Amino acid sequence: MPKRQDTVLKKGFGFEKQVQKNLFPKGFNMRSLLGNAYSEYHPHTQKTLDAEKTVTLFEAGIISRQVMVLVDVLRQNEDGTIDIFEVKNNAHLKSSSLWDASLQYFVCKSFFGNWLNGFHVILKGNRHPFKTVNVTEQVEKRQERIRHDIDLFTSVLLRTQEPETAMGKHCSLPYECGFKGYCKKKKMNQKLFH
Repeated sequence: MPKRQDTVLKKGFGFEKQVQKNLFPKGFNMRSLLGNAYSEYHPHTQKTLDAEKTVTLFEAGIISRQVMVLVDVLRQNEDGTIDIFEVKNNAHLKSSSLWDASLQYFVCKSFFGNWLNGFHVILKGNRHPFKTVNVTEQVEKRQERIRHDIDLFTSVLLRTQEPETAMGKHCSLPYECGFKGYCKKKKMNQKLFH
């Protein structure tokens, strides 16, 4: 991972811990229990939600349509409804954060249905340390595009041949692609042998 991206992630995790401590002090962090056992996040989340009337979970795992998301904060309310909070270490809502929230909303809405009460993003505040923005309407408007993208990505994963896509700006926007090194090496090998 590039150093700049690693620094951004570390700052983001620090802000997330502040949010957890200050806004959701009784929440339980699934990562502290499950670590990197990602296949356990969804079943453990489901078991916890079924066992508790009200609960707040950090890094709750939700799966729908073969897509898994770990939501920053999942709160199950007394009436059984669910509120999701995505934490972003920014003062303003960025387009990339809204797309991330849209994918997470798609998975959560597919799984919880009408029990999903709202989807929120917690940002750095101006006068107060935190600002919570309800983005439910904004992410609902992106659901057809998300559905299309999931279908497209699934079809790519099912192929026996890797996609032939030239490297370009899309390799770094909005973040550095994890496959960039692989593609550079492949490109160098192609130049050497052709």
